[in-house]
Amino acid sequence: MATEIIRPNGTSSSTGFNLSGAELAAAISDSATDTLITQSNEEANFIVTFGNLSVSGVTINSITVTVSAQSSGRAAEANMSLAINLGGNINLMSIAFGSDLASQVSSERTTNASSAQITEANISDLTATITAGEEGIAIAEIFATVDYSVVVPVLTYDDSAHHVDLTSGHIDISSGNIFI
Repeated sequence: MATEIIRPNGTSSSTGFNLSGAELAAAISDSATDTLITQSNEEANFIVTFGNLSVSGVTINSITVTVSAQSSGRAAEANMSLAINLGGNINLMSIAFGSDLASQVSSERTTNASSAQITEANISDLTATITAGEEGIAIAEIFATVDYSVVVPVLTYDDSAHHVDLTSGHIDISSGNIFI
């Protein structure tokens, strides 16, 4: 199994933070915990889109989302909720952050909103919705960790040896001929 981290590459909506749009996405996706977006209104939320995986033709095993944040100072503790769209909306967690910067990881998700296996298309369309409480929060970064397995072909053809290898399963021939 392999993992890949994907980060926000855009926003589809944002309100109540000191940054918005492309600036908001850039600040929370730069891998730097000293670049923060800060809640500026009591009602604050945003939706971010994510970049695609750098690989294709893989089996998605699971996904987790990590949020690094802290209270912005208006209260000792700041609350937020995280939902993702993974073939439909899924509420992942409600989180409380104190005055020190901390990271929290969602529970591992192995199925999409339809309780089916997560697909590459689900990952390509992945969005995360952050809804901040009224206390005031500063968010440093958000990223998703995708665990995947490379799909091993069952049937291969070796042109140099002129033979076909079947590693498992069977071959059904509904019509035609086989010449040896």
